[in-house]
Amino acid sequence: MEVILGLLSWYLLCLTIVAYCATVVFYRLFLHPLARFPGPKLAAISRWYEGYYNIVQNGRYTFKIADLHKEYANLLNPFFSKVKVHSRQEMLERYLDELCARIFAFADGETFNFGAAITALTRDVAFDFILGKRYKSLYADDFDQQNSEDTEKLVAAKGRLERAPSNIVYEIINSNLPASDKTTNRIFDEVAVITGAGYETTAGALRTAIYHLPYLKAVLMEGLRISLAFGTRLSRIAPDRDLLYGRWRIPAGTPVGMTLVILHSDENVYPEPRSFNPDRWMGPDGGAKSFAPFLRGTRACLGMHLAWAEMNLLMAGLIDRFDFDFQNAKPDDFEPDSDQFTIGTKGKGVLNATVSVSGG
Repeated sequence: MEVILGLLSWYLLCLTIVAYCATVVFYRLFLHPLARFPGPKLAAISRWYEGYYNIVQNGRYTFKIADLHKEYANLLNPFFSKVKVHSRQEMLERYLDELCARIFAFADGETFNFGAAITALTRDVAFDFILGKRYKSLYADDFDQQNSEDTEKLVAAKGRLERAPSNIVYEIINSNLPASDKTTNRIFDEVAVITGAGYETTAGALRTAIYHLPYLKAVLMEGLRISLAFGTRLSRIAPDRDLLYGRWRIPAGTPVGMTLVILHSDENVYPEPRSFNPDRWMGPDGGAKSFAPFLRGTRACLGMHLAWAEMNLLMAGLIDRFDFDFQNAKPDDFEPDSDQFTIGTKGKGVLNATVSVSGG
């Protein structure tokens, strides 16, 4: 009897261990906050994946990470390259002409929401560039036409994509990523994040810069600095060594990060940081080392070149053609008010204006 009870105890113990391991695997693959990130499933399940390359393969995990980065992280970099953006300049100029055509209609003194018009342009550019679709937000009466169904239609049309114009859905579906990273939901999430970051952050900088308008590049840089774009903490971890910062020692494995809100408001670098002062960029040393509206290095914003092209073309085109009067607008309208990944402002993105044709 004791033997039977002993065997039963071992059986229950083994069953418990198996159930626990299965639960951990299920949680890490499907419920963990990082479960939706692309990457090898074995690495998500266990640190033994890293151990294999460091122990059995004699310290090859660092190089395996480099291979994985090429496979997963760099998939979209060519899609947003400077060469690719330059090749779409005609598209950018077309949308600028469409915006100016809409603005001409208000040149009789009618007040309109110029902030919404700017957002409509950056939204149209982002969706055209990323999805190859024209949403015609610029033609909507309130400049606020949106559509979220085309991503699912593009994924469902997978069989026809080889004959379709190149777009980000095409690039993902025809990549070497595993099938689990090519589902409709996964691609929809990617497109939603990229397009959202691609138009609202650029629109915010443009609204701020256009309100002030003295000189182009300095105004754009100051607009990028003071508009703050997004508030997500940009954390990094040194996994295998302590970090020294002055007299402070930060233990290995501690997340260390800072938001652009803090970085671009440092009074030691930017005196009177909430004052819009493009002159700070005009000297021979203009361009602080801490200025990083698109981040830097391998984690820099994919749409950086597209954003710069939009802002330069739009600002130059508007200044040349129109004179604006921003009714009841004040600097406080552009102050940060909420952090919902992108930074919300007290003016809620509204910039009412009257417009006249330059020289008219």
